[in-house]
Amino acid sequence: MVSERLCQVVGGCLGAVLATAASAQLSIAYASTIELPASAVDQHGVSFAISGLSGITRIEDETYAAVMDRSDKVVFFDLVLHEDGSIQALSDVRGLTLSRTGDHEGIATAGGNIVYISHEGAMDIRAFLMTDGSWLSTVTVPSVFDTRRNNLGLESLAFDAQYSWTANEEALTVDGGRSSPKQGALVRLQQFDLLAATMCSQFAYRVEPMHGPEIPFGNPGQSGLSDLVALPDGTLLAVERSLAFVDPLFLTRIYAINATAATDVSALKALDGVDVEPVEKELLYQGGHANLEGLCLGARLTPTQFALVGVVDDGDPVSSNAIVVFRLSGLNAQAVDANVDGSVDVDDLHQLYRQPIDIDADGATDYLDRRLLESYLRRHERFDRARSAIDGQTQ
Repeated sequence: MVSERLCQVVGGCLGAVLATAASAQLSIAYASTIELPASAVDQHGVSFAISGLSGITRIEDETYAAVMDRSDKVVFFDLVLHEDGSIQALSDVRGLTLSRTGDHEGIATAGGNIVYISHEGAMDIRAFLMTDGSWLSTVTVPSVFDTRRNNLGLESLAFDAQYSWTANEEALTVDGGRSSPKQGALVRLQQFDLLAATMCSQFAYRVEPMHGPEIPFGNPGQSGLSDLVALPDGTLLAVERSLAFVDPLFLTRIYAINATAATDVSALKALDGVDVEPVEKELLYQGGHANLEGLCLGARLTPTQFALVGVVDDGDPVSSNAIVVFRLSGLNAQAVDANVDGSVDVDDLHQLYRQPIDIDADGATDYLDRRLLESYLRRHERFDRARSAIDGQTQ
């Protein structure tokens, strides 16, 4: 069931697919790690243990929110970073108790006072108020996702300026076998307009094989899609998490995706044995960071670099609750408050014409700097209108 309030704001999908985004210019480097405290206090003054952190999103400025799986808790914290991505301060760790409990995995926000959370078990996306945790609405995904394997459903959630994205962690039962040391698995990337509650394109994504042999006891290991990150220029990053009997036990891989030539599989009831063209992907980073399960775009570090902020799940013997920061370089769109009025809009573009700024830090103030802001504004115009309409109806 979808709330009428969300349905009436904007008018459905625009028919676009995931565009190219100059992934050849993107690069990612590890910066720093810091552990989170063991507990937090929610809006009712009740203390709870921080555990099972799964998804993360940036709320605004230095504030982030991470969702705990199999719970009704969201953890907020402030993170101040140096220009090289090293952590200057982690502070004001606090909690929010939601009005509904679930196997919550992905988290994203469209601004304002609403946070959206993907439910791995129920296979839906839920909207909550950040002020008091009350439930607003629920959006369901296509029924093919009902064929999920246990605990391998909607692991991710990301917003770009026009669309939202989610995906199942490992292959649906109708789409083939799970990943193994010898082969990867096909999962489905679902593009949708969350603000209009409308499903759009769906693409096959091939997860890499496990990075080592199976574990000979307990959980044999896996390789799955653990999160998605939408960048301001339209690029979608995919975070793959592999668990295998090798050092490192966990391997994080981050890819840039291009779906220009991919098959839209929305109408296919099964992918097993069907010839489809999956999205192209380019490896930007890999490294061992324990059970890194969530990732989001963070604050701007320098004129040419941004932070990627990740969260580690402590649900295994070797991982502990932690925040991991990476440096992202090469974005083709950047938000710049050129007139320093607290918002990024067309007035900032006018300001750049009057008083140029070297946004791309190439040593020159020219049309390339304006292009970075123009790209951002074009992509965010419709998104900002829809967000403003929703904010006006929730106040």
